[in-house]
Amino acid sequence: MFNNEADAPGGSINVTSTSRNTADVTPFLLRDETDTHRFSFEPVLVNNENHPDNSVSGKIVYEVKGKGDSIFPSQDDQKTISKKDIRKGDSLELTLRTEEARNLYEGLRKLYQLHETIGGISYGRTTYVELDNASRSLLQLLRKDPSAARMISTDETFALIKELLRLLTTGTTHTELQAILGEMEDGNLQQLASGLNLEQMKRAAKEIEANLQNGDEEFWQNKVFIKYQWLISQIFSTPYTLYDSKSYVGGKAISNAGGNIADFIFQNKITSNISIVEIKTPRTKLLGNRYRNSSFSVSGDLSGAIAQVLSYRQSILNEFANIRISTGESFEAFNPQCVIIIGNTSELEGSNGSFDRDKLSSFENFRNCLTGIVVITYDELLQRVKDTVALLDSEPPENVSNPGYAVSNTRLQNAYDDDTPF
Repeated sequence: MFNNEADAPGGSINVTSTSRNTADVTPFLLRDETDTHRFSFEPVLVNNENHPDNSVSGKIVYEVKGKGDSIFPSQDDQKTISKKDIRKGDSLELTLRTEEARNLYEGLRKLYQLHETIGGISYGRTTYVELDNASRSLLQLLRKDPSAARMISTDETFALIKELLRLLTTGTTHTELQAILGEMEDGNLQQLASGLNLEQMKRAAKEIEANLQNGDEEFWQNKVFIKYQWLISQIFSTPYTLYDSKSYVGGKAISNAGGNIADFIFQNKITSNISIVEIKTPRTKLLGNRYRNSSFSVSGDLSGAIAQVLSYRQSILNEFANIRISTGESFEAFNPQCVIIIGNTSELEGSNGSFDRDKLSSFENFRNCLTGIVVITYDELLQRVKDTVALLDSEPPENVSNPGYAVSNTRLQNAYDDDTPF
């Protein structure tokens, strides 16, 4: 049931079908195994027709063997204590330490990603290898749109594509895959990475633009900003990356009630300082009613979002030490910047389709006077992505030689390395 290669980080995952809609998967450890104790999760992949996103089930197994025993109870088909054995008046508790909860999260994340990638359950036993982001995105791109291969023009890169497809089906280890990629020339890898970055950005821009009338906050949090985690980093002028989502930032009373949960926490890759991000929707109002002649008040949603992120920031500053100790995470909180993504500037337009100057000035004057808080609308974020796409998608000037353009393109790519998806 367990083997060293499958349990190691970056190792292969074995999937063995047990029916048309279910398959057993390589178990993974929640805690480092000792001579006598093992704490693991035994997953099952499921083709769930009613709820396709709910594609993983399984059981948490904690087992103990004697020092003289050669195998654990589960390896000897011994009876396991489970929920079915609990009767009235009984209680069953399995406490997860922070590293155990993290290992469970990471393992489940990979399984959901695996099920989405393979699109179902194949008959028999299949071994899959976890690929890096660029390789995985390439395979997904070609599976959804084979004609996209036209963006790659060299024979060497086509050979890489065929090799990646072979690796996916034969179970070559992550280390071997990296060695193969390491043999590729820098120019070809650069071309491949740039093409993938560009395609991912175009898809993100298309999805945002198609949903600017979507008022479902959960959609934006889970289907957009989790899927395209690099989107929010476009807002920062320094290299930030996603640190956590739905994070506890303090504020609980002694009764353990009333804790503050931020939508996203981003972290500076260099200094470890964090920023707080609050997500509303493109349909959330920016302005309220007209106030006297040429001014508008801000909406209750916008002012409420500002009060909310300020409360989160104060909670973090008040309980910084306790949060760091209780979570075991490493971060800094030096006057954290707050970001609110909300609304659409189309709300500021008049009847003729151009900006109403009173509305525009009220909104701009308000947000530009805020200290430590960035307010950005969805269409502004979309425009930032489009501008980046335009830069990466531009053709070299005709009077610049290929070697010179390669250097220029590399510099441009490096400039966006912290903001692009790969």
